[in-house]
Amino acid sequence: MRRIRGALAFLTMVPAGDERSLERGASGAYLFPAAGWLTGAVSAAALLLFTPVSGLVAAVAALSAAVLVNRGLHMDGLMDTGDALMCHGDRETKVSALKDTRTGSGGIAAAMSVYGLSAAALAASPDPALLILLSEVASKMGMVAVIGAARPLGDGLGAAYIDASRPWHLPAAAALTLPALAFVSATEAAAVLAAGTAGSVALAVAARRYIGGTNGDVIGASNEVGRACAILAGAGLW
Repeated sequence: MRRIRGALAFLTMVPAGDERSLERGASGAYLFPAAGWLTGAVSAAALLLFTPVSGLVAAVAALSAAVLVNRGLHMDGLMDTGDALMCHGDRETKVSALKDTRTGSGGIAAAMSVYGLSAAALAASPDPALLILLSEVASKMGMVAVIGAARPLGDGLGAAYIDASRPWHLPAAAALTLPALAFVSATEAAAVLAAGTAGSVALAVAARRYIGGTNGDVIGASNEVGRACAILAGAGLW
């Protein structure tokens, strides 16, 4: 129960007490795809609600729901990571930008690119509700992959999740994505899940090279980038 609560608290608005409570649930990161089915269903419902208005408005509503369902925590991580990766200077300067509470042009550019491309691709998809559902699951699979392979940057929540990761977490998380086969073919499911995971991991690789490792912000950012990559892959494939 503690692991389920920790996963839901990290990914949704479900309260879990203080940061220590979240850290105690770090061993349940392999459950992230299960939470992805929940957040994806919320996003798909928002999309269907606004579909009568227009496809683009519905796509924006779906992405807004995905952001709001976890209080904008991962969007904040995306913008902080964008600032760090795009600022000039050495690693120390980039880490300082990562931890700066102010948002710079790099963070704004990252958010505009990720959410703008995601909205456009969703609006162009023949089945956007299903796509946002599967993309949410794919992005959570990507987070598990990032946590399992990352080098921790400092202490904090991100380090707690990375330290608690175990080799069996990734296959366990993959098993939780199998319900996707009830909606699409194995090839289509694999393409969306692989694109989401690859996008998340690519961001973590960039963070390791240019910032020195992964913290909670980078893990959150990997969710947003992974979702965008999964949406783009699905829109192109379907």
